[in-house]
Amino acid sequence: MSKTTTWLGKIAPKLVSLLVVSMLIIGAIFWNSFNNAADEYLLHESELNINRLNILFNTVIEKETEMLCVAVDMITNKKGLTDRFLNDERLSYVDHAQTTFNNLKNDHNITHYSVHNLNETCFVRMHEPDYYGDLITRDTLHQARDTMDEGIGIETCCDSLKLRVVKPLFNGTQHIGYVELGVEIKNILLDTVDLMDEEIMLTLNKNFLDQEEWEQLKNNSGERNNWDDMGSNVIVYSTMSQPENHIDISFSNDDLILSNENTIINLKYSYNNTSYSSGRVPIYNVSGQIMGSLILIDDITEHTESHALEFQQTMLLIVIMLLVILLIISVSIHLWVSRPISEIIDKTRRFGKGDMDVQIDTKMKGEVGELAHAFDNMTSELKEYKEGLEDTIAQRTQELNTKVDELERYKKLTVDRELRMVELKKEIDKLKTARTGEMSQ
Repeated sequence: MSKTTTWLGKIAPKLVSLLVVSMLIIGAIFWNSFNNAADEYLLHESELNINRLNILFNTVIEKETEMLCVAVDMITNKKGLTDRFLNDERLSYVDHAQTTFNNLKNDHNITHYSVHNLNETCFVRMHEPDYYGDLITRDTLHQARDTMDEGIGIETCCDSLKLRVVKPLFNGTQHIGYVELGVEIKNILLDTVDLMDEEIMLTLNKNFLDQEEWEQLKNNSGERNNWDDMGSNVIVYSTMSQPENHIDISFSNDDLILSNENTIINLKYSYNNTSYSSGRVPIYNVSGQIMGSLILIDDITEHTESHALEFQQTMLLIVIMLLVILLIISVSIHLWVSRPISEIIDKTRRFGKGDMDVQIDTKMKGEVGELAHAFDNMTSELKEYKEGLEDTIAQRTQELNTKVDELERYKKLTVDRELRMVELKKEIDKLKTARTGEMSQ
């Protein structure tokens, strides 16, 4: 039994080692495949969210643009406003247009209403009446000037982005100036945010902003100056607190530098023990330059935890399956290797004690089967040899007994003869003695 134990002691660690290595390989392959599948799913979800944000934002922009076009048409068709513009009656224009501007602001969130002269200087700003006479160099005005049609686009204004519509103003067929209406992009975002579950940020590239003007506006409004929070961009609007921390983690500076790339996605990053994914949708100006970005931040902690739990459950299932396989292999080794060898050793001991009738009843094939058959052949041959030897010994014993009997009979005859000769000799001596006595008388 010790030999079997030694043999199993040699092979068992190898089998266990093989199973452990197999488990590690399977686990590594599964982990890689599982992570790839999870990343692909997360990428797909992120792309869907980014595309949804892009579609929602562009849809809102289109609706706001249509609304601005209708509103600017209404203003250009008001003869009273046109006459006051022709007569250079700025204060009268402000008084007369105030009601219209208030309605547009309250009903449609139109925050900017300006009228410009043919020389592209500002005639009046209804949202800032005391500031006028400056030269307007915006692309939307140039587009309206060059096409004699509506100039539409998103542009920077001080510390924000605005959607503007500029339309040439005519007095009959005479071109006399331009009417401009604008909506804050962050106000448009409010409608988008209501339709999204994720956090949203709006960033601007500093190349389109004036740092001194930015800092002055922040100081005047009492807001924190966040100009230096990021590299080449600055956060204009966010639905979350401390958004700059997310930007630093989720995007490198290179990601946020103006480029022609459409979308940038960061599949997974962590902040404050929470997992997020992020994506960026570029915002283009009238000239087709990327001037800012809409950044979507999605809390994927639940998804990550679910992914980890699913992986743990799957790995537990794999471990259980491998343990079952190990048990099956162990039982198979016991049934097909260990038990036959133990039987061979037991029968060998019985044979050593003189039991010549032992036979190994096994159907095992292979080396163990050959060993069992060889043992059976050996015991059969030894049994036959023993039986033949016993027959020979019995025959020789019988022959020896016969010779002993013959010798006994011969011995008996010889002894009887000697006894008779002794008696005869005694009789002869007696006769001799008697004869000698008779002669002496």
